[in-house]
Amino acid sequence: MASPQFKGVLSFLDNNSPASTPTIFDEESLAIAEVFYRFLKLVRVDVLSTALNTVVERTYPQAELEAYINNLYLKIKGFALEKALRLITENATEKLRLRAGLVDNEGLQAIVEALKKNTSIKRMDFGQNNINDEGAEIIAGLITETSSLVSIGLCCNRISDKGMIVLATALEQNQSVRDFSVGSNQIGNAGAIALANTMKLNKNLVHLNLFNNKIGDLGAIALIDALGSYPSCTWMLLSNNSQITDRSALRLISMLKNNTVLERINLQCTKIGMTNHLQEAIDKENLPYTVIVYQGDFAGIKKGRACEKQDTSLPEPRAHSQQNRQNVTTAGDFLSEVFGGPSNWFKKASGAENGKGQPLAPGKGNN
Repeated sequence: MASPQFKGVLSFLDNNSPASTPTIFDEESLAIAEVFYRFLKLVRVDVLSTALNTVVERTYPQAELEAYINNLYLKIKGFALEKALRLITENATEKLRLRAGLVDNEGLQAIVEALKKNTSIKRMDFGQNNINDEGAEIIAGLITETSSLVSIGLCCNRISDKGMIVLATALEQNQSVRDFSVGSNQIGNAGAIALANTMKLNKNLVHLNLFNNKIGDLGAIALIDALGSYPSCTWMLLSNNSQITDRSALRLISMLKNNTVLERINLQCTKIGMTNHLQEAIDKENLPYTVIVYQGDFAGIKKGRACEKQDTSLPEPRAHSQQNRQNVTTAGDFLSEVFGGPSNWFKKASGAENGKGQPLAPGKGNN
């Protein structure tokens, strides 16, 4: 049986008015909107078409069905934006999560303006939204004014050096943010150097995620030097920056001599290959760190001496874990899981079971 929150989402899609469903504005509903949006993005149009045509016994042209799905995208994004703004204005949550394409720059501007007046939200996650440098500038405006946010997630977007420099400048003036994630963007050496300079002024940054960008030795060495000279960060993720080489690895040793707070730095899937040399250098200096090896390759360094060298890597953030990706293969699998079966939803979507006379299916009068 569909939950009240799912029914609320469907009611919104029917009426295109969040005001008609005031009881569904909670965090679960926003998560539902994300899952629904991901589902529509993952499933092929021909799969949807086959399932829909089976229910209503009619063949929809592909162009008409694509227009219908695009209309659903817009409605779900509208639902998510209204939901997020209500959560913010009513101080109803400490964590705001809008991922998977649910927010664009226009929606981001509205959310940021609302967040400037909010003191209850501590963590925000805008990953996987194709946020570009313009969007980064919008978020930077929030960073300079907020004193309540402790975690900002911007992974899997399209932020380049230009946007990262603006964000880093904003972080210089912020004293509350501790976790900052910009993994899987388009950040290069210039952006990494800007963040390294910020670390010299901001001693509150504890966790930094720059996974899977375009950072090379210049940017990596700047960050490593900042760790040694201004040690406040305990965890840094630089894996999957394929231009980082042994040159950066050598700088790690001198940095570790001056750093007593770093817990781990992940450099998996780079061009660093001098694993044995690094461990020998660490042991020679009697430093309390261990080189981590994964499948024979250098993966990073962690605090503490291991009794045995274990073949284990540092954990990746959940957003990048293969196990956490959506595993929806067909429309039927998804709909059976969340709506109690595909036929009920497609009948509703097609207007076959719509008592209000407001069908959603293409060619049925949907606006």
